[in-house]
Amino acid sequence: MSPNIFRKSVWGQFATIVLPIFFVLAGITSAILYQRSRDELIQLKDDEVRIIKMHEGIITHSFSLIVSDLMTLSAHAALRPFLDAPSEPLRHELAGEFLAFSAYRGMYDQVRYLDQTGMEVIRIDYKNGKPVIVPDAQLQRKDDRYYFTDTIKLDRGDIFVSPFDLNVEHGEIERPFKPMIRFAMPVFDNNGAKKGIIILNYLGENLFTYMNGVVDAMNSRVSIILLNQEGYWLRGLRPEDEWGFMFKDEARSFSHALPRVWKRMLAGQSGTFSHGTGLYTFRTIHPLLEGLVSSTGSAEPTGVSKGEIDRDDYFWKLVTYVPSGLLTQETRALLDTMKPFVLVTMVLVGIGAFLIARKNVREVIAEENIEHLAHFDILTGLPNRSLVYDRINQLIALEERYQQHFALLFVDLDGFKSVNDRYGHDAGDAVLKETAVRIQGVIRKLDTVARIGGDEFLVVLSNVKEQKEISFAADRIVAFLSKDFLIKGSQRAMIGASIGISIHPDDGRDMDTLIKHADEAMYQAKTSGKNAYRFYSKSA
Repeated sequence: MSPNIFRKSVWGQFATIVLPIFFVLAGITSAILYQRSRDELIQLKDDEVRIIKMHEGIITHSFSLIVSDLMTLSAHAALRPFLDAPSEPLRHELAGEFLAFSAYRGMYDQVRYLDQTGMEVIRIDYKNGKPVIVPDAQLQRKDDRYYFTDTIKLDRGDIFVSPFDLNVEHGEIERPFKPMIRFAMPVFDNNGAKKGIIILNYLGENLFTYMNGVVDAMNSRVSIILLNQEGYWLRGLRPEDEWGFMFKDEARSFSHALPRVWKRMLAGQSGTFSHGTGLYTFRTIHPLLEGLVSSTGSAEPTGVSKGEIDRDDYFWKLVTYVPSGLLTQETRALLDTMKPFVLVTMVLVGIGAFLIARKNVREVIAEENIEHLAHFDILTGLPNRSLVYDRINQLIALEERYQQHFALLFVDLDGFKSVNDRYGHDAGDAVLKETAVRIQGVIRKLDTVARIGGDEFLVVLSNVKEQKEISFAADRIVAFLSKDFLIKGSQRAMIGASIGISIHPDDGRDMDTLIKHADEAMYQAKTSGKNAYRFYSKSA
């Protein structure tokens, strides 16, 4: 056989053996590549949906918190006297309260009270991370701003929410841009006369910071877009595209740049779809809570709104976007990595990631358990001594400021030792657990119950106005703890409770004194017959 024929035979045999294997390997590689690409796309869509839902929760929670703050300020104890009889001392006091509120929240660019003419009476500006009271000479008249005219006409309890736009000062859009949402409501004196409005300027940048945090935390490749109901960018891919409606520049809008995509988003409340430019997932956000009103607003510094809009018409489109180039780039990168041993590498990486994740989760769970054990009783799940003491000190600091009373109820179980002696410690533990449940069941949500010793509990009743409120709570605790306890099988045990009561500030202004006096009153109840309560009395 000639050398040439030999070589041709060898190559032919080689091809007979190799080609089928090659086609099988090519098919396997193609299938893996297709499946992996498909999985990547599914995961990417899932990430977008999760991010959308998380952002919706952030927006809804933020609006709810701001409305709560606005209602709290409108009912502030220092506001009503000023509305009834304005004076400089009362105005200064109210300004101080607004200042403290602004410092505590740290998310409002301005906290203001405007009188019925639109003149700023009190204004707190948040500058360089610190709130300041604006001097009288710098206060402005805002009667020509839409948010004033739209709010002052509202009835008691109504709340106005402005469109998401840019802040305007002295008739000009403030630079650098300061995104703003204004929450306002009218306030009335005790005679029912409308005296002006309270207004909170929420810094929209806070919202964007939260949004960035979610994406960063998930290490996601998606970009976040926020559009108003007219299709203008509130948050875009480029800063120069944003806030076009403030400058009457229709070209600076999503609806102008991508009309077909915008039309598809308007047609539904949510969805995911691919477009030539990339992958879009959107959700329609209606941030207005029930009962809130808004208006069209105005891009003009002194313009008026065209009319009122309700919750259904006040919406944003929250969009996640992955450009098509990034999608194809991922596919190409995946193809480049399809080499021998890639599956082994993926398995090793998966095993390593699993081991690391399991280790990290165990550490987090351990830390949470340690934190819980430091502040809560293991047996009953109630706050322990350190946590309730912290709660009492908070109430002392808070309630002395607003002249509110609170009470301490020192609860000691009667007959508990006999349960332990007769039935054993397991039965005693069952009684303690049930005692915690029963006390929690008769007090208000704003009150606190803690276990501070073996069979000793401390109940903190917040913001009590009359002694009969305390007596009512003590009566219910005694009554509920006097009922028999099911401890083991069908066995039942009877205990009682002796309760000593001290009231802040009547029976003491510091925590140690209040607890001491409540303890003394408890012993008076115990020596007088048990299963009763006594208020602390100096003469006793």
